[in-house]
Amino acid sequence: MNNRLSKTSDSTASYRNTEGQDIPSVLLMVYDPLKLKKISVLAKIDTSFTGGLIIPSDVYIRLGLQMFEEPKNEVMGQIVTGDMMGLRCSKGIVETENTSISCEIYTTFLPIQPAVGLEILNSWKVTLDGVKRRVKITVEKET
Repeated sequence: MNNRLSKTSDSTASYRNTEGQDIPSVLLMVYDPLKLKKISVLAKIDTSFTGGLIIPSDVYIRLGLQMFEEPKNEVMGQIVTGDMMGLRCSKGIVETENTSISCEIYTTFLPIQPAVGLEILNSWKVTLDGVKRRVKITVEKET
């Protein structure tokens, strides 16, 4: 019998205005797998992205994530237009105010905005309040 008690921990993010659109976003601290380097990233919440986190290539390189890639670990991703493109991938650590998760971190040579995807979002309860322009992230932790 598996008895799971849980406690919740909340983090609040917000909407940001990008090119005239309000986008639900969350502030993340992103680390290399050894937690030697870290960078703060404001990432949009993107339920159409199945990966963990995608970041611009300059941020990826500043974190030194290219040093943690598996040989020939480029994956193919489909963008909104339906076109396929190559993505570089490394393990990394992503933290909010109250949780830390090891996940895949992706980048591409194309200019992109950081986005947090389903690999991470599926471990959170995300509540969007468009009226108050708030994003509430609740993380259940086993006790």
